[in-house]
Amino acid sequence: MGDYIIQEYIIGIILGIIGAAINNFGIVLQKRQINIRLDKQIKLNDKQNAKTKAKNHKSYFKDFLWILGILMQSILYLPFIIIALNYIGITLLQPLSASGIIFLVLGLIFLLNEKLKRYEIVGVLLLICGTIFVSLGNIVGDVLLNDLLKTSTLIKLWIYLGIILFLSIVFLLLSFKFKNVSQQFLGLFIGNSYAIVSISMQVFTCSILDILNENAILPLILGSVGAIIFTIFGIAGSQKAFKKGQAINIIPFVQLTVNLFPIIVGVFIFNQLILFPLFF
Repeated sequence: MGDYIIQEYIIGIILGIIGAAINNFGIVLQKRQINIRLDKQIKLNDKQNAKTKAKNHKSYFKDFLWILGILMQSILYLPFIIIALNYIGITLLQPLSASGIIFLVLGLIFLLNEKLKRYEIVGVLLLICGTIFVSLGNIVGDVLLNDLLKTSTLIKLWIYLGIILFLSIVFLLLSFKFKNVSQQFLGLFIGNSYAIVSISMQVFTCSILDILNENAILPLILGSVGAIIFTIFGIAGSQKAFKKGQAINIIPFVQLTVNLFPIIVGVFIFNQLILFPLFF
């Protein structure tokens, strides 16, 4: 029995990392195609009329690599994440997903020629070490539908989601007001959006695993709708941020919120337990 649990734990970690890699390489493809189009747009006359601009914007939907990047970030990574959530839960999966930044950074450097400063290289190395240590934290505790449906749990979850939504609106408004740091505020908005996606996916996963439960339908719908809507918000925020500068610039701000909020939910709302908090 113990060997089986360890096997599930290892499979969950591997699938989580694969899902994160697919997700982050999708970002690289999107940024690459946006850069190409921005370069073309710069070459056009500054007096380009609105009709030509609209046509150029619509051409994204004819761009195979851009569409592939969107699909990798929204659909293709999902099977890996759903299974990983079942095996290891949101508390461990979320920080593990940060390992996908390694693939993101490598893609941005080698495919898009973005520059990485020395201290940023140190940051990537620390991230690799962090991924190893967080795996050694040994997270236990299944997220079960019946526990989720407890009144106390639902109240805490809705309050917490309300706080994240409020902060998302604040970050978005600040991105419009402060142009010099709008990319950073957009990064926080994107991180918040994907944090809600992670929480929604955990709700969806525990509902689908207990689908015969008569109370599973509503959380199943809410979880899937939340994941879809906030994936769209995250992608839309990313597209806007990518047009303002290097994708590398937003990484620290995205990671700050996308990792912090789901881990808090996993520990304090879904009651997962960290056996070795020193490593975690």
